[in-house]
Amino acid sequence: MDISQRRDALKQIITERQEVPINELNKQFDVSSVTLRNDLIYLERIGVCKRLFGKVIDCTNPLPVQLNYGYIKNQEEKERIGKYAASLIEPGDSVLIYTGSTTRQIARFVNPEIDFIAVTNCLYTALELQSYENVQVVVLGGAMNRKICATFGVQTIQQIREFNLDKLFISVDGIDARMGITNAMPFESEINQVVLESAKECIVVADHTKIGNVSFVQMGAIEQVNMLITDTGADPKAVEELKQTGVDIRLV
Repeated sequence: MDISQRRDALKQIITERQEVPINELNKQFDVSSVTLRNDLIYLERIGVCKRLFGKVIDCTNPLPVQLNYGYIKNQEEKERIGKYAASLIEPGDSVLIYTGSTTRQIARFVNPEIDFIAVTNCLYTALELQSYENVQVVVLGGAMNRKICATFGVQTIQQIREFNLDKLFISVDGIDARMGITNAMPFESEINQVVLESAKECIVVADHTKIGNVSFVQMGAIEQVNMLITDTGADPKAVEELKQTGVDIRLV
């Protein structure tokens, strides 16, 4: 069976059954987990399915809302980061998942058995989480940025200040031992400060291209970051410098 035949067979199984455990597909097709993941990524990109925690579901039936993310750079690394970050969510937690292509991956890999509260300003993230019955989803209001489907502004900030959160998961455009965390969006400056002050623990999720990088807008000091989750492609020198500041580094 060549790659085209295998993907056609996968598509047929997923479409017919609607929901299939990934380990079952591994056994049925007798391929490596890497090969199967690449097949499912391909099918997901063309709108056949969606990968969730330990399973894949059919997306060929019309839905009221279609999640059209477009191309995600370094998707495989971001998925690993998101999956690890999702494993840190504990029963009873209240977490803020701030908008971002990496933080969005967290919602895709949440353990469906865990009860927790998820607050987000990203509509994509909220839609990913809506399928989990044990997750109480709080969507922040405000002015919506159509390009990234997320809310910002005075109303969003006021709502964040009303919550006592256990964990903040936040994406960045740069994290550096001296300059702290930065991004490229000037309009996010005030809300960045508020979200960093809102949670007991700040967890930065960023792929290797962001490590040691400094972007245009200051988000916060490195002292405000408790943990950084990144991939093994990160520059070792930049990682070591970040470790020296006391940040808990997790390489996945």
